[in-house]
Amino acid sequence: MKLITARSWGVWISLVLGMLGLSVIGCSRGGDTTAATSSSGPPVVAPPPAPTPPPSPPQQQAQEEKKEELPEDVGQWTFDDFKKARQKQDKRLFEAVDRLVADATSGQREAEAVEILKALMEKPPAAKPASGGPYGSGGPYGSGSPYGSGGPYGSGAPYPPPEEGYSSGPPTAGPPPGMGPSGATAANPGFDVDVLKAAATALVKLGTSAAVGVIKDLLDAKLEVVDDRVGVETTLREVAQNLSKPVYEDLVIEVLTQPPRLPKQAAGSAPGAYPGGYGPPAGYPGVSGPPPGYTSGYGSPGSAPSYESSSEEYSSSYPPEGYPGYPGASGPGGPQRKMTGDEIQRLLFDLVKDVMTEKIRLALATHVLSPNARPADRQLMMPVLTQPVPENLPVLLVFLQKGSPQDPTVGWIVDALTELNAAVFAAVIGAEDPQGLEDLARLAQQIPGARPMGGPPGTPVGYPGAGYPGYPGSGAPGYTSGPPGGYPGYPPSSPEESSSSAPPGYGYPPGFPGATPGQPGAPRGSAQSVPKLVSQERRLMVKGLPRDMALKLAPKLWTPDAVALIEARLRQVNSLKESARDICLAATFPMSSVRLRLSGILKAKLEEGPEPLAALGLGNNLAIDPGMVVVVKSLPREEPPQPNVNRPTRPPLRRPPVRPGYRPGPGYSGGPESGEEYGSGTMPPGQAGVASTAALPAKVRWMLMAENVGRSVCRELKQAADRLATVDPGALESVSQKRPPEFQEAHPNCAVVAEYHLDWPNSQLKQELPGVQFDPMRVHYIRLEGRSTLAAVSGFYRRKIQSITQRAISDGIWLDDVRTLTDGKPRRQSIDIFVTHDAGEVTPTEEIDLVVELLSVEILAQDVAASIPAVGAVR
Repeated sequence: MKLITARSWGVWISLVLGMLGLSVIGCSRGGDTTAATSSSGPPVVAPPPAPTPPPSPPQQQAQEEKKEELPEDVGQWTFDDFKKARQKQDKRLFEAVDRLVADATSGQREAEAVEILKALMEKPPAAKPASGGPYGSGGPYGSGSPYGSGGPYGSGAPYPPPEEGYSSGPPTAGPPPGMGPSGATAANPGFDVDVLKAAATALVKLGTSAAVGVIKDLLDAKLEVVDDRVGVETTLREVAQNLSKPVYEDLVIEVLTQPPRLPKQAAGSAPGAYPGGYGPPAGYPGVSGPPPGYTSGYGSPGSAPSYESSSEEYSSSYPPEGYPGYPGASGPGGPQRKMTGDEIQRLLFDLVKDVMTEKIRLALATHVLSPNARPADRQLMMPVLTQPVPENLPVLLVFLQKGSPQDPTVGWIVDALTELNAAVFAAVIGAEDPQGLEDLARLAQQIPGARPMGGPPGTPVGYPGAGYPGYPGSGAPGYTSGPPGGYPGYPPSSPEESSSSAPPGYGYPPGFPGATPGQPGAPRGSAQSVPKLVSQERRLMVKGLPRDMALKLAPKLWTPDAVALIEARLRQVNSLKESARDICLAATFPMSSVRLRLSGILKAKLEEGPEPLAALGLGNNLAIDPGMVVVVKSLPREEPPQPNVNRPTRPPLRRPPVRPGYRPGPGYSGGPESGEEYGSGTMPPGQAGVASTAALPAKVRWMLMAENVGRSVCRELKQAADRLATVDPGALESVSQKRPPEFQEAHPNCAVVAEYHLDWPNSQLKQELPGVQFDPMRVHYIRLEGRSTLAAVSGFYRRKIQSITQRAISDGIWLDDVRTLTDGKPRRQSIDIFVTHDAGEVTPTEEIDLVVELLSVEILAQDVAASIPAVGAVR
């Protein structure tokens, strides 16, 4: 028993000792590892592996993807859908914008549409950098930047602060090229610019007050967009195409008269002055005229923009090609300069100048006449507002009403109105020009500031003002020399010139129609040595109009207000020389009251002579009221001296020499010579020519003017007859039934080549112009051609018209009579028969080719009353 026990304890002891030995060995090895680790440095603790997230259930993942998708029907898109589509650059966004506009214009989603479009126009927020940046939360220098909070430019920014007017950020502001607003790679770098264009266009189409408010925010730079120039130009282009909406008429007027982005003027300040000669609007207190030093209707001296700035500083393509920040330049988001208020004003005016409504034109005319208008506004608008085009007719009447007769600009406007009204009357009676509108269109496209009437052939007709772009001496292309004296708006070069008989500021270059006395190159004399008053050929700006256009303009011109305006200007006439333009304008109005006023003025100013009127084309190619024949022939007249048969004459069939390139006007030849006034026309010894009129009495010179006026009306009526024959070849036979008793029978051996009869107004005119108040007038014209003798033709008509008077003229014979008809209403009738030829010096019995023109004009007798009070009552 003891033996077993002892053995058992021994086994147990052996097992215990063995286990203790293993423990000691394990501890020893563990101590060695720790020692080794301690000797190599601190222990490195490996980070535990990130726990693997449990995978999302397939059903939950599908729901999240479906939630990010946009509705297939773009008409169901919400505000957030539009924002998502823009962020994802979904091309369906443009279709959605069109659908939104269609819904809004039909009365749905109006308010929501404005908010959506405004959000699409706004510049998207720049992408935020990841937390801590590439250098951790603080980086080596802190603030998440390689430079820290005290970087080279301060505030922890690696780049300098942006300059005013530029987008914020580094030189490539916003995300780098090819990156969208969220930092993801963009498929189209210019997508945001295209969205801006689409949204701006759609906003204008809405046309609501809320939409206009957003447009004004854009123009005032209160709305930050991706590209300011693109946004502004796109908006203004669409506005210019929607001027039929009154809301955009008002917007255009506001932007042009009060440009945005400009400092507001203090109350009572005057940023501009009246144009030269313009007075304040009616009733404006405390202003008597333009301030000292203001000499031009286009702003103060030296303020006119250069030709380059007018044509290149702004244009129809914005922004300029290659402009930073524009697609195709330095990439979207590049540095951009916002448009200035002046640039916006000029751009809009350039877009609307050819499509402005009458309301806009009248508002701008009122603005440029206002004391608050800037000189820059006048420089921009006046050249367009004063163009002699039909659309400007109401504007020209405004300038005429408010302008001073001494202002060169107003004088030019009077010329434009004169020719426009003359073309209207000529077209209404049948002397139309189907290509007239093309001439006006070309005129409207000429450089503002180009040459006014009276320049050499080929010189563009335009606007007054020395130094203005396009004017000679302005430096604009095509002009190298300074303007000569004597042009409208240019001071006389000498005291002698200013005292000439021509109207102030009206002159012509030497060698061309209208050359001033003493200038070489004027046309030479005619066949017979008889007095001849030369009416200058007018360089017309408006050569003619189609009849349909004339019928639209006549109701605007021949109104009681317009006639009252003409009469008011005639009341201010002090001399024919100073008011020749106004008299020529009045001569184009076929109204009884105007004729009566003109008759009184011409009788009161008889001694001044007709030369100032002849210098402006009256009696040549300016179409006038045929009643002016009666007015002029009712003035006191005297017979001119008989021709001097002993003077040397040129052989028959030879033409007088003329300067190369000169074309004499129809119906006259000859011009002033050195030392003579307009219309004198003497010739050097040894040459045939017209006798001098400079020393003739005024009544004789008015006799010569009556011849010119009658022959000019004949040319005007022949044009109407030719046009009528072109439209209706059989009209010549039918109109012969309308001949007056004096012209029922023509002289032998002749053929009728033109015939025209007018009973003003006839039933057709009353239907075409129902709102016009016509004054009765009868006109008869017949042109006959054939071979006969002067004695035979004149004898035939002298036997038929007992009271007619015969007198010699430079190229034939003139039979003249003025009578009063008492059957029915008292009427005044003028009869003229011009027997002319180009055979040179001939005898009365020599058979030659003759042209015979028969003219009869009847107007009411009170239009040219036999006794009219003198100046006091006329004024």
